[in-house]
Amino acid sequence: MPIKRILQVPVLLLIAASAVGGAWGQQARQTESVPEGKAPPQVNTTRRTVQPTRPVLPRPQVQQRPIVPQRPGVQPTRPLPQRTIPQPRPGTQQRPAVQPQVQPRTGIQPRPVVPPRPVVQPRPEVQPRPEVRPAGGRVYTPQQSQQRIQAWNANRRGMGGINSRPLPRGELTALPNGHHVIQTSRGARMQVRPNGSVEQVTLRDGRTATFHPNGQLASFRGPGMQITRGLHGERTIVSETNGRRLVGEGPHMGYLERPYLSRNGHTYLQRTYWSNGHSYARLYRDHYYRGVHYDEYVPVHYYHPGFYQYAYGPWPARVPYQWEWRQQPWAVASSSYFQPSPSYPSAPAWLTDFSLAGILKNSYGVREGGGGEAFQGAGGGAVSPITPQVKSDLEGEVRADLQDEQKEAAQPGGGAAGGEAPPDAMDPSHRFFVVDNSLNVPTARGQDCELSGGDVISRLDDTPAEDNSVRVQVVSSKQQDCGAGETASVGVSDLQEMHNSFRQQVDSGLDELASNKGTGGFPPTTDAATTFGEVPPPVADSNVEGRLQEQEKQGAVMEGQAEQEIQVETM
Repeated sequence: MPIKRILQVPVLLLIAASAVGGAWGQQARQTESVPEGKAPPQVNTTRRTVQPTRPVLPRPQVQQRPIVPQRPGVQPTRPLPQRTIPQPRPGTQQRPAVQPQVQPRTGIQPRPVVPPRPVVQPRPEVQPRPEVRPAGGRVYTPQQSQQRIQAWNANRRGMGGINSRPLPRGELTALPNGHHVIQTSRGARMQVRPNGSVEQVTLRDGRTATFHPNGQLASFRGPGMQITRGLHGERTIVSETNGRRLVGEGPHMGYLERPYLSRNGHTYLQRTYWSNGHSYARLYRDHYYRGVHYDEYVPVHYYHPGFYQYAYGPWPARVPYQWEWRQQPWAVASSSYFQPSPSYPSAPAWLTDFSLAGILKNSYGVREGGGGEAFQGAGGGAVSPITPQVKSDLEGEVRADLQDEQKEAAQPGGGAAGGEAPPDAMDPSHRFFVVDNSLNVPTARGQDCELSGGDVISRLDDTPAEDNSVRVQVVSSKQQDCGAGETASVGVSDLQEMHNSFRQQVDSGLDELASNKGTGGFPPTTDAATTFGEVPPPVADSNVEGRLQEQEKQGAVMEGQAEQEIQVETM
């Protein structure tokens, strides 16, 4: 290319740039010079239409699908393609469909249905117990109540125990039997005798305490435990837990009762006794009469018929016998009341002294372990010793027990339950009873007296009264117990326990005779083999002594707390 043309290219570029810049500047000046209120000059901005080189064809109209109305609540789904099921080839056998066989699992228990948790409701507020008014009583006015209580307090001087404190103020109600009830301002309910001595106190929470006429505690009933105090100070505690009944007659004597087994419609109970440093088990069978439950003693074994003939009949000659316990403390303490015979013409006569000695020994241990002091009871007479005639009456009871046991041995199993037979204590063949434990009884004179272990009574009534009690007469008694000839009322349940205890002693004596085998001057025994009783013999439970000791501690604490609360609520 020639050099001249090359030099002209920059010059042309400069000229074009100057022309464009001048046009822009002129347009800017025109815009700035437009006066206010006048429109700017119109600029021709119309573009020149560019003709397309290819003709534009119109778009075809798209046909829309018809709208199918949709059912309410159903979402539109894309239709699934239909699957084609292949047909079998001709001439071929089709295999039958194989059903899966599910074997059930063995040893797997179905899962228990868990019930829904109950809705925990808020604990309601404890409402105070409504005031209990004695039925059929006359309510005194406040002024009459105050005057009557003041008169009693004036006559209560010299009384002991709870009666040494004045009676509290309160609303007074007279009972049909001549007793009165004081409703105190603190919520306690105090029942007093006609002479103003306290008979019973019921606390606000329902616990109840009764008192002897001398003001000493007679009984206390609290949750799961009942305490009984004799007139001589003996304490008996009964507590029940989970179907087990623990009866303590001091820290070293008592028994534990629990269910054993059921057979022929009977429920058998096992009692494990702790006495004189060793334990042994005995069996009892339930018995119902007129809707009342009784426990009847059942031997753990029976002897063959030949041995019962030996034990029932007379011996060829009187047998001299020396008892080894003659110098023991309990025997010395009871010597003015009971003396064993020097010789015996038959086994029933020997069994009578054996049974009396066993009961007196246990009673002495209870009184020594009870922690109480002797009290001059309502009887308060001299000793009424056991005479030969009383022994003869008790010997008749031994013979009746031997006959009953021989009949039971011929029909083991106790027979089927049923019928309304009275308990053994109401059998006409059993009339005399040896008291096995301390018992506070009401007398026909309207006063209470106490019977203790070893006292002898006779049953007067053949039919129980409405309160399930019978009249008895005291035959022999120790000093400070109910006097001989006294008539009192005893519950049939207590009478049955006396019969059970005496029969246990007779069975222990039979075992002693069978083990001697003709030694010690006794005639030789015959056919002393044994067979099982109605049920297999039980095994003594362990640690009964420890339970009795713990019960004694708990009873002492409960008794002390009750006395303090009674003092506060009866102020």
